[in-house]
Amino acid sequence: MALRLLTPPEGMPLTLAETKLHLRVDHSADDSYISALIAAAVSRTDGKDGFLQRAIMTQQWRLILDAFPPGEILIPLPPLQTIDEVRYFDAASAEQPFDYVVDMDSAPARMWPAGAWPTGLQSPMGVEIDFTAGYAEVPAAIKHGLLLLIGAWYENREQAVIGTIVQPLPITMGADALLSPYIVLNA
Repeated sequence: MALRLLTPPEGMPLTLAETKLHLRVDHSADDSYISALIAAAVSRTDGKDGFLQRAIMTQQWRLILDAFPPGEILIPLPPLQTIDEVRYFDAASAEQPFDYVVDMDSAPARMWPAGAWPTGLQSPMGVEIDFTAGYAEVPAAIKHGLLLLIGAWYENREQAVIGTIVQPLPITMGADALLSPYIVLNA
């Protein structure tokens, strides 16, 4: 299985202004740094490489499989907005569409053929599923969790350890409490 980003999210889920308000910063000297922290927090949480294993903003992806599974196909990076196109390449390398059924209420969403899975696939990478995922409006808990991460990084920018005992800089318990319900466990 491979995932390829087709269309990245537009912008960030947090604006510089709302982040500065949270940080209680009323000057522009740190604007570039705060913008970089926003990008880092989003990168740490969003998409296939983020620890949430979730699309937190609208984005388009391609799921590439070597073959059809015996059961369902899990569509990663919930929440799923739409399945945009599903196709497979037959043994002659000709592109073929097929009909499918999707359970969009599951996280991750699940997909099955409307009848039977096609046979005689080209392999590897013979199945492609283009989909759009992400929240139309990012949940407040995710936005606030990102703000708490950014706040911890902003206040501790020069520290890799705390106090005189070497220990990793903790991610705030508040951020963990806000973000952990959104972690996709069965991706």
